[in-house]
Amino acid sequence: MDNVERSFAAATAAGFVVLVIGLVLLALL
Repeated sequence: MDNVERSFAAATAAGFVVLVIGLVLLALL
């Protein structure tokens, strides 16, 4: 279960980073 939890945390972090980058790009436009 620890591996699944780690994978879920990594996916959540990646999604958050993508969201932030998207918001920054929209702000620059």
